[in-house]
Amino acid sequence: PADLVRSCTGFAVSSAAGTFLGHNTDAMGDVNASVIMYFQPDNGDYSYITMDPPGWADVGFGLNEKGIAVTTNAGNPNLNASIGLPPNMMLRTVMEHAATLEEAVNLFQDFLSSGKNFGTGGAIIHIVDFNQSTMAKIQVRSKVIEVTYGQQSPFGVDYIGSANHFVGDFNVDPDY
Repeated sequence: PADLVRSCTGFAVSSAAGTFLGHNTDAMGDVNASVIMYFQPDNGDYSYITMDPPGWADVGFGLNEKGIAVTTNAGNPNLNASIGLPPNMMLRTVMEHAATLEEAVNLFQDFLSSGKNFGTGGAIIHIVDFNQSTMAKIQVRSKVIEVTYGQQSPFGVDYIGSANHFVGDFNVDPDY
């Protein structure tokens, strides 16, 4: 039943038809508006466009001039969460500095390796490199991260996807 279906979904797919990144929202308010912003730094960083609901802090869905695109979902459960950087703010850093999928993923991994924490809002992030037709899904809690790269489907396409809940061993509460 529809009342049991909850969660945004994010996905990326690459096939002979092209590479695509998408996001479906479960926001069910009377107003479901987004704001499109274009950032063009004057310090040599990459410019990017982002589309976000107005209440979000920064990049929820974005594409930079180097062909790196991101989308994010909430990630749950984030048990024993710490105060730290909201993952959406790290996505701003990704948009400004990453020219490859590897660089984008490394920004997240290096942040945690340096002893810093992500904040109380866990996240599931999809990153696509449109130049290489490669993709990754990042599940991130305050102090840990898991990266999964595009997988081959039985239909011959590479894909990643998720909803708002952590999966596999990354979900520390199997009853969630």
